[in-house]
Amino acid sequence: MKRMRKTSIFLAGYLFALFSICPGLGHAAEATKTAAASVTVNPVFSITAVPLNLNFGNVDVEYTPDTPVKDFQVNISNNHNNPWGVTIKTLTPLTSGAYTIPNENFTYWGYGGTGTWDLGPGHLETDPVNPFYTPLSTDRMTDPTTLTLQFVVNIPLGQAAGVYTTSILLTMKDQSTDEEIEQIVYASVGIPPVFSISAEPPAINFGTTNPGATTETKNLYLSCLTNNENPWNVSMRVVSELTAGVYTVPNENFHWRQEGSLNGSGTWYAGTGYLDTLAYKFYDSGPGEDITISPVELLLELDVAVPANQTRGTYTTTLIVTMSE
Repeated sequence: MKRMRKTSIFLAGYLFALFSICPGLGHAAEATKTAAASVTVNPVFSITAVPLNLNFGNVDVEYTPDTPVKDFQVNISNNHNNPWGVTIKTLTPLTSGAYTIPNENFTYWGYGGTGTWDLGPGHLETDPVNPFYTPLSTDRMTDPTTLTLQFVVNIPLGQAAGVYTTSILLTMKDQSTDEEIEQIVYASVGIPPVFSISAEPPAINFGTTNPGATTETKNLYLSCLTNNENPWNVSMRVVSELTAGVYTVPNENFHWRQEGSLNGSGTWYAGTGYLDTLAYKFYDSGPGEDITISPVELLLELDVAVPANQTRGTYTTTLIVTMSE
């Protein structure tokens, strides 16, 4: 038993000496190596409009000078984290052939986003000075931003008929790098031809008179409107003599006179001075009347000389006034 005790003491001392010589043998092994990791986030800088056509349709300028309100949305995405802004302009005024609608008549407004709106004069321009929208400094990264723009065209008086078109250019600009991206929206508005004449009053009542007397003078106001760019004239006739049953008052007794043009610049023709069943041209349009900014107003005087032996009765006829190109 004593020998065994000595041997155990000897082995323990040997192991202790071995661990003292190789200290690492008493701990868990560990090795470290680093590896690089990376991901590239692509730049995002885009602007799109929906829809791409701003069609105002046809405008009945006889009844309203304004188009209906039309709009489109502007969708913006950006991760540059730089200041940016969006400008808007027309490449030309609304144009149809040789005629244009001034930019001042093409108005717009908008809403959306959390940034600053600056609509300037409130109408489209061909050379805008400032962006109409800039983000707050905290919103330079968009997710995305949607802006809504609304438009109205006010049609000037006397605008020629035609389909007027233009292109609206939206430009988004990074104000730090000067990078720009553009979006075009096409706009159109139609102005139908206008060619009309109206008479006031619509019925002329000369009242009651005695045989051999002349009726009271009545005025007939004519209003002529056109945007067709063509010369025009006005003529008149009666469909028959003034008639009551089998009796008539001769056309030679139904008189008309030129009272004048309230605002016209054309030429009057007096003719015989009485009405007939054959149409007689009494007015030719003048300078500037091929397109009327406001109606050309003509004034006629009418009366009836009743023959001395005229049979009693209510005599009627129809007077037709015609505006022709």
